[in-house]
Amino acid sequence: MIVRVVSSQSLLNASVWVPKEVGLTLQGKKVRYANRCLTANFRVNSPVARLRPSSGATDTPCLLNAELPTVYMSSHLQQQLGLPAETCLHLQSNAMGWVLGPCVGVYVRKEADPRRIFGEQTQLLSDLIQMGRHMGVDVVVLTPGFWREQRGWRFQVKSGDWEWGPVPYPDLIFRRSGAYHQQESEAAVDLQHFRNDGRLHTLPRICGDKWRFYQDMHHHLDLATHLPQSARATSGAHVWALLKRYRDVYVKPLQGAQGLAVIRLVWQQNRVLAYWEDRMQPDRTTTPRQFHLRRSDLHLPNVRTKNKEIRNLQECESFLRSHGLRRSIVQKTVVLPYLEDQGPYDFRWLIQFSGEPRVMARVARVGRPGSVTTNIHTGGVALPAIEVMRRTYPSSWQGKLAELDHIALKIAKELKRIYGPFAEVGIDLALDADGETMVFEINPTPGRRMLRTLDPELRQLSLTALLEYAISATGFHSG
Repeated sequence: MIVRVVSSQSLLNASVWVPKEVGLTLQGKKVRYANRCLTANFRVNSPVARLRPSSGATDTPCLLNAELPTVYMSSHLQQQLGLPAETCLHLQSNAMGWVLGPCVGVYVRKEADPRRIFGEQTQLLSDLIQMGRHMGVDVVVLTPGFWREQRGWRFQVKSGDWEWGPVPYPDLIFRRSGAYHQQESEAAVDLQHFRNDGRLHTLPRICGDKWRFYQDMHHHLDLATHLPQSARATSGAHVWALLKRYRDVYVKPLQGAQGLAVIRLVWQQNRVLAYWEDRMQPDRTTTPRQFHLRRSDLHLPNVRTKNKEIRNLQECESFLRSHGLRRSIVQKTVVLPYLEDQGPYDFRWLIQFSGEPRVMARVARVGRPGSVTTNIHTGGVALPAIEVMRRTYPSSWQGKLAELDHIALKIAKELKRIYGPFAEVGIDLALDADGETMVFEINPTPGRRMLRTLDPELRQLSLTALLEYAISATGFHSG
């Protein structure tokens, strides 16, 4: 069951006032929340008229659900357990006493911008926390250094502020950042502890390595045929040799780069043409407002496709070094279909687990005309996948959609078999020029940027599914 938990200044020491509506048999005298377990003095059906909420709590359940029973807890006990002054949580009874939860941590990189201290994740995190309050889940944000400090971030809904302070070790943790830059060493320590304790329910970061993903799937006979021919290159000479073999290749960093640093090399007669996306700096004479208006067009105008002729191996090596591609994955080019007068397109499938994996969202990413990638960060736009498939394959789109679903779900199951349970994964797929399904890579921490503008209700549903996964995985029951 879900109860409203409110700290009270009127209760002394470790007292807990329990209304009769709770209806759970008390078998012990302990109360546990996350990794904290304390002895409590349970008072069942005692008078409640003079109980006063602590500072930071209200005496009305309007925030969450007016029908929920309210459990009052002494301020001392609330602080020792690491609970907010007021929240809604699932409550279970066992031989020990009471178990409250779940507490869910979201592990991200902290940014320098005080207005968006978690970068692009900030809005998602505040939304997730507010949704958690309605679903009986206490969501806290963790950043590198948590294991050393045991401190994290809570979002104050009324003020809109983020507060830094002591938090318990969550029952379950989702990793949301892929790289941690200057915070990398502490992040590595934190993540290793989370995984060792079985609390991390996100695919490991190595899964974001395109070559590792290729190797994992290449051993699966049913999936290997849907992978582009690929090789891991450790030098410019190796890339040059692969280009001679395949004639048309994509050279990509092993880890994701949002479409930047992706190079297409095409062998034409006795020369090589390189194509890539480049970010343009705004004109210094352009005012911020003018630049903002230009960015609001269908495609981002500050990204353009550039090309360069490469005449020999030495020039190839120098060119790749200049783009930071000393080590890379080289894939034979998959010719993508074009959407009418626009650019090439591929797909991002969001797969989420609820017992069995399910397809939560299907998004088509349409690149700019002549673009090298379809990535949103390089000027691509998001459209509903079904809409794009209907326009491209009017008589066979349903069968092709079912095939994409089948392949994506099979990949999710294989990843779970290899790495253990996880909540969600983004899978990048495409239909090639012949209509055959191809799979490029996965994103262990799929964002919601495309869904935010494309389908806000589906975005909210996907966040709800994330919290439902946490409730189930921690052994609590919704309702």
